Amino acid sequence: MKSNHYFCCVSVCFLLLFSMLSVGSAYGALSRDDIEKSLAAYQLTNTSVALRIIDAKNGKKILFYHEDKTFQPGSVFKLVTAAAALLYLGSDYRFKTTLYFDKRLSKHVINNLYIDFSGDPSLTTQDLVQLLMQLQKEGITEIKGDIYLVDRVFSGRAYPIDVSQSGAYFYYNAPVTAFNLNENAFPVTLQQKSKQFVVLNENEKVISHLRAADQKALQYCQFNANVTKDNQLILSGCLPARESYKFYFAIQDPGAYMQKSVSKTLSTLKIKVANKVVKTTGLPSGLTYLGRHDSATLSALVKHMLNISDNFYAQVLMKTLGQHYYGIGTFASGKKAITEILKAKLDINLATMQFEDGAGASEQDLISAHFLSDLLFKMQGQKTEKDFFNALPVAGISGTLKNRLLALKAKVYAKTGTASTATSLCGYYLPVKKERYIFCIMFNGIKQSQRSDAYQMIEAVLQKLKPAE
Repeated sequence: MKSNHYFCCVSVCFLLLFSMLSVGSAYGALSRDDIEKSLAAYQLTNTSVALRIIDAKNGKKILFYHEDKTFQPGSVFKLVTAAAALLYLGSDYRFKTTLYFDKRLSKHVINNLYIDFSGDPSLTTQDLVQLLMQLQKEGITEIKGDIYLVDRVFSGRAYPIDVSQSGAYFYYNAPVTAFNLNENAFPVTLQQKSKQFVVLNENEKVISHLRAADQKALQYCQFNANVTKDNQLILSGCLPARESYKFYFAIQDPGAYMQKSVSKTLSTLKIKVANKVVKTTGLPSGLTYLGRHDSATLSALVKHMLNISDNFYAQVLMKTLGQHYYGIGTFASGKKAITEILKAKLDINLATMQFEDGAGASEQDLISAHFLSDLLFKMQGQKTEKDFFNALPVAGISGTLKNRLLALKAKVYAKTGTASTATSLCGYYLPVKKERYIFCIMFNGIKQSQRSDAYQMIEAVLQKLKPAE
């Protein structure tokens, strides 16, 4: 439990912040002295902070401080990817996975089968089963030739440029390819037996050398994951003693995983396969259509992405934008496409934005509170405005805000951003009917122990908002 001294500091902080906010509302700015006093009261003086709050009706500035300084955004950058995708692809866009064959050799036998993938980030094993069941519906029981997995959409790197080797083993940095299945991740359940953790997923190529450790041992013994050349996952180091854990790790070769999944599914469906399942980048002409799986609409996919802050969806959308805009699906083309789309559709100043991925996961991603608040302002009035707004987590109700801003329940629609030393919140605040604010508050250089204080400061700022005079 924190000391009484701490609670006194917080109380003083609220009083200081509330008094200075009334000054800020009158003059449209918070003075450096006011901000520094508030940061001191919240024990955040070693952090950097930027904020910009505007009237959503006319864009008039109400509060601002270091609004043009660039910060690491964390996942709040997903607002940029979401906006660009909705603006260019449209709310009703769907990823399509399509099944074809070249010719029938008899009533129940075909020659070659083709599965044309689109990079659908939401494709699951069950979706794949349902698609391949179309063969049964057509009375096909044997494939005499090959099965081709077709990638006509993505090329280049499967990871953003600066994803570390160790980080690539975890689900939140899963590789992005056309052959996505179950978000290119798989679960591993660990159970403690004596001083060791054993793997319960016997069908996975996972070996655990993990030890159960006390707090003293955890100071020098860390959890580690590594993948061998034959794609075997090795877990080593220590975890706190506990009955069990469940982790998700990235599939290192999604193409090979899809090949195995297709073979396994066809075997389960009792469809005989004579030859191989191979990957290709071309789709011949003159094929016969068999069936198709469509993803949910883009508006639903964006809502999933923003609500749970799904990195994988964001990276797929970035490469998809590159493919649709330039005809080549890479992270480089996606970066350029997002820039051009925002410039053309929103006429927005891009001077304070730098990025290398679509999720805000790169250490090279930099953005300002000014840019993000302008993005939120200019998304109003767009054809996809409602889908963008409704995709955001809601304070006290959904997504990453379900357990935050409880005093402002159902009044804040916003995207959170978290990195190792950063936390941000940008979105819309609707305190009463017919009143709406757009805000972006960003902290960098923040320690883990300071996050709750930063959250309290953000909530205090929002609670005292008043229209600029």
